[in-house]
Amino acid sequence: PAWLVARIQAGGRPQADCIPIDQRVIVRNKATGRYEITEAGQLRATFGEYQALSYNFEARAWEFRDITAWIPKGICPIFQVRMLNGTEFRCTADHRLFAWHSWKPGSFREMTLADLRASTRTERPSLAMAKHIPALDAVPDRGLDQLWIYGLYVAEGWTQNRSKSTGISIGGDGPLRDELIGRLTRLGSRWSRSRRERSGSVAVLSGPVKDALLADVIGHRARFKDLPESYLSMNLPQVNAFLEGYGLGDDFVPTHGRWKDRVERIHNTSSLELAHKLLFFHRLRGDSASLWTQPHHGGAGRYPMYRVLVWRPKEKRPRYQERLPGLANASWRSITYAGEQPACDLRVEGTHNFVLENGIVAHNCDDLTLLALSMLSSIGFV
Repeated sequence: PAWLVARIQAGGRPQADCIPIDQRVIVRNKATGRYEITEAGQLRATFGEYQALSYNFEARAWEFRDITAWIPKGICPIFQVRMLNGTEFRCTADHRLFAWHSWKPGSFREMTLADLRASTRTERPSLAMAKHIPALDAVPDRGLDQLWIYGLYVAEGWTQNRSKSTGISIGGDGPLRDELIGRLTRLGSRWSRSRRERSGSVAVLSGPVKDALLADVIGHRARFKDLPESYLSMNLPQVNAFLEGYGLGDDFVPTHGRWKDRVERIHNTSSLELAHKLLFFHRLRGDSASLWTQPHHGGAGRYPMYRVLVWRPKEKRPRYQERLPGLANASWRSITYAGEQPACDLRVEGTHNFVLENGIVAHNCDDLTLLALSMLSSIGFV
């Protein structure tokens, strides 16, 4: 009956095993074969078109599993979890997560967020987080030279709107400028360089590189820089080429102080969306990376700076090591109430888990609400 469906969908419990509809999750589009990071609520009518990135704890491997149900949970109390690596996620108090309860590689258990919140500081469990996920090969039309130039443009480039065209310039001096000119020439693109030897730039004129840059790169100023979501599905050589170009423009390599022997490099950006994509690239490579937000950085501009710290492979601290193939330790900093929000859950067959945007592995829903909805659906009521 309609009243029972409405009652179930509205949620009849004070809490529910779910996530807010604007919490983003990592999925793969079946039609394109590409990663997408999408809000859970946007999957309501299209969940059958996607597969969730999911971890098989028995096989100790990542898999892509069909999403078989999208379950509405009504309005629920939501909590925000801030992680020690600078990322965050949100869910309800009784949503189940995978926590490590000893230092043995496979010693994990399912715990609700309420259980984590009740734990003492000395016995605080850490969570399972993706450290090395499968790289795809779904962007075949972007060559390595192109991606190297794109990376440098995202770090040091800008656009200018002119009366008849849009100008693209990329900053660079000395060997970096010469390398940029060489790659543009190989790709058949026209260019011109500024007369200044210091703080100079190269203008990208007509040609395939300019056309592709205008089509691909989002945002003409640093705070709005972003990349097409399709770039998340590049293969590893493509990812490495992009990061190399980006690093030559905007990376900082610590040479002294506390980070000298621990941090390999730091990506700097004033775009939060770009920072999240840089974190994703390092997850494809299997690097240990964290996000540091600096609201007051003392530099140019009044907007926050987002710094992606890439830790050296030899860093031996437990939170940077894989506990299972592809999974690492993730310590949390705080759990705070975030108010009541519309919520939902996803059902993933077989592995029964999916991955949130920041890499946390979350259990899917197997409660009585889902059972009731499934039963009603099977007889035509839903």
